[in-house]
Amino acid sequence: AEQLLFNDRDAIVEELFSPSVRGVFQSNSWGGARTRAYATASAEMDDIIFRRDVLIVQSQSNKGAQDSRPEAWAKNVVSVGGINAWGTADLSDDTWSGGASTGPSLDGRVKPDLVHFNGGVLTTDDAGTDAYLTFGGTSASAPLVAGVFGLFYELWATGELGNAVGGGDVWSERPSSALARAMLSNTAKPYPFESSADDFGRFRQGWGLPDVSALWDTRDALAWWDKPGSLEAGES
Repeated sequence: AEQLLFNDRDAIVEELFSPSVRGVFQSNSWGGARTRAYATASAEMDDIIFRRDVLIVQSQSNKGAQDSRPEAWAKNVVSVGGINAWGTADLSDDTWSGGASTGPSLDGRVKPDLVHFNGGVLTTDDAGTDAYLTFGGTSASAPLVAGVFGLFYELWATGELGNAVGGGDVWSERPSSALARAMLSNTAKPYPFESSADDFGRFRQGWGLPDVSALWDTRDALAWWDKPGSLEAGES
């Protein structure tokens, strides 16, 4: 029964809506067998996000080519690629270096959506209550991007981005998942590139590295419309 639950994405997402959880986003560093196709698992992920309007972050994978987890090819998911920061805070020495899986999707969409560090990431370890280890791969970069989304939701809930709020918590004030994706994608810091074949081509870095400073600095210049509901056939 536990194994079935683990493989049931919809059931796992449903837990976010429990009164005891009230989670506004989810980060996944796991998924189905690598593929280059928009598969059944991709469509299932899109359906979950469409029905539940929840932000889901998904690691792309670590094949150094288009072979990626099928969930990462979903259109509504935030797919995360990886770059190597070589242990420095200086972005000028960062490289893709052929590690993380890349886009584009077979229908030409930009994937991954965003990118973050995938090497030498210091994080907690289950070896003890004070244990740490260095982690890597897009399984590390995906939760880093999710953490930035967490900061965005906190800023949004308190109205710090110029949005109207009603005094509720992060759960009750949350915007649509589409708006959250748009806000971080439009303020992401892209690495320089000239073509898709470059080390940091668009299909390797997506829209760039999520940048909380840029989100904050441009808050007075941003305009958005968080449409309640969705477009029906024939609408524009």
